Amino acid sequence: MNVTVTFQKQKRIFEVAGEETVLDLKKRIEDWTGVPMAGQKLIVNGFALKDDTAKVSSLGLKEPCKILLVGNVPENEVRIAMKPMEELEKSVLEYPKYCENEELSEDKKNFEFLRIQEELMRIILKLDSLQLNSDLDRAMRKESIVKIQKLLSNLDKYKHPRTQEPSHE
Repeated sequence: MNVTVTFQKQKRIFEVAGEETVLDLKKRIEDWTGVPMAGQKLIVNGFALKDDTAKVSSLGLKEPCKILLVGNVPENEVRIAMKPMEELEKSVLEYPKYCENEELSEDKKNFEFLRIQEELMRIILKLDSLQLNSDLDRAMRKESIVKIQKLLSNLDKYKHPRTQEPSHE
């Protein structure tokens, strides 16, 4: 039987054998979402599945079966690594105005450019080094890296001559 599990606007279809227990399904859901089995509440047609030892075949589920997962993901490493992002996003957005300030020397502008760039690269390296166990965490990491790449691309539009690579003519 196929069951569609929804969690935080994400959906995933699981093929579940009738002999599997609710606990077996919860383990697979934990692998996908990172929500610990003990913290999962599975809702089917408005009712919670309370008996983790019950076999799926005994629950009277019919296809298409939709299950809502209620639970919290513990603070994960991806979210921790991304905490400095809000301030850096603001810095990237404000950088063009910063560059227009004629009172600032080119050295200060260059320093700020390099500071932002280095901080974004540090976050990418930190994200890259994480050993992640759930598909949701891996998707979150990928989304975060794409976001950082876009910020770096926007920042590169304002690259100063002193920060550019020497030409090899």
